[in-house]
Amino acid sequence: MNSIFRLGIILLLLEKEATNSLRLSKLVVPSIKYRGENALLECQYELNNRSSSKFNSGYENTNSRHHYRRNNYLYYDNEEDMDETLYSVKWYKDEEEFYRFVPRANTPQNSYNFDGIKVDHKRSNSHKVFLRNVSLKSSGLYKCEVSLEGPSFSSVQGESYMLVVYLPTNGPFINGEEQTYQSGDKLNLNCTSARSHPASKLQFFINDNPITNPKYIIHYPDTHHNHGLISTSIGLNMRISPQYFEQNTMSIKCVASISPVIWSGNKETIIQQQGLQQFEIPLPSIDTREAMFLVKSSAITIKSMIQLVITFLFLLKFTYR
Repeated sequence: MNSIFRLGIILLLLEKEATNSLRLSKLVVPSIKYRGENALLECQYELNNRSSSKFNSGYENTNSRHHYRRNNYLYYDNEEDMDETLYSVKWYKDEEEFYRFVPRANTPQNSYNFDGIKVDHKRSNSHKVFLRNVSLKSSGLYKCEVSLEGPSFSSVQGESYMLVVYLPTNGPFINGEEQTYQSGDKLNLNCTSARSHPASKLQFFINDNPITNPKYIIHYPDTHHNHGLISTSIGLNMRISPQYFEQNTMSIKCVASISPVIWSGNKETIIQQQGLQQFEIPLPSIDTREAMFLVKSSAITIKSMIQLVITFLFLLKFTYR
């Protein structure tokens, strides 16, 4: 008889545990944001097979048990309902708590401001946090933790990284000795990126072919500026071989990119055997990451056409001089 009674107790406990099951169904943390933008973080969870998005957000079920409002949030008298079971939702950045939602508290919302974190309470609730005007210091690992009341005191959590970037306002700059270049001459050029965060990666190209031999490339220390911005510089030091000249012309390009691929800019130099002429190819402005791949492809096509036209004009100039 005692065994049957104990078995019944265990089954009841298992049933209650299943009823109070908690599951993190969706965590949304933007992977990349531009400095000055707003960021919406979402932490969707399911409790008793009910989605958190249907609670504390103006949603009311007229067929539910008795409920009431306080501080613009919906509460239920029955302990089986979500707001009676949920204890708290907490958000952390790099293991530091910056926002919590406790439905039973007199003030359900609380936030703790520190560098890079500005919570908009009016746009935040138990399943989302709205950050205003993110800065470079907003980059970090964000974690959402959902906890239940007793007796289970169970919790679930999820985390994801957000990177805040500052794109360069200009393309890279090439500078070098102003002199006539002939086959066998030493080529000394430097390429410097505009300020950005994270730092730009630079690469030289000759006639659209990347220079991969490390003995030709000089890597200079990064230059750190105010507000966490960085500029990078590399040098190209090599002897000019005859095969580099195509119809007496050689093009040298320096490309600056930020990884993951969210921005790319270039500066190109056309070298004649009789002289050095520099020109800069403006790239279309890039507003979103999604447009990056299309813009990048378009920019390459435009660059190639401009290069052909300018090369042709130079050839005409020297042919009819």
